[in-house]
Amino acid sequence: MIKTLFLIVFVFLITGCSQEKASLEEVLIEKMSEDKDQQDYNIPPEEMAACVLTEIDRQIPGFMFGPGRDKFYAAYKIYLGSNNSKNILNAINASEETFGSKESARKAFFAVSDHIFLCMGAVMGTAEDE
Repeated sequence: MIKTLFLIVFVFLITGCSQEKASLEEVLIEKMSEDKDQQDYNIPPEEMAACVLTEIDRQIPGFMFGPGRDKFYAAYKIYLGSNNSKNILNAINASEETFGSKESARKAFFAVSDHIFLCMGAVMGTAEDE
């Protein structure tokens, strides 16, 4: 009985986290498909989104599929869905509790730009090798 209950709770946690992660990936794909540089270099938005999501995953504290990761995915989704500086500031303020402080939220969100540049080089390098 306890094993069954544990399994149900574990599956619930993974599913909830997976939904937030999938939702973030959709936002990333949308952002990547709108990016002019990526269009110019014919970089597939799905590959870029997967790479950026991997980098974001490395930055989130805790272990993969751990409880609480979904709130980080939701915070990144709000940030990446922001289309002007006022919305970005609102996303940072709203994520203060998730990240522990405004400064930590700001650093995490602005690191996404670094992830994009890193992934752009990685995806372009992979395409050249093929």
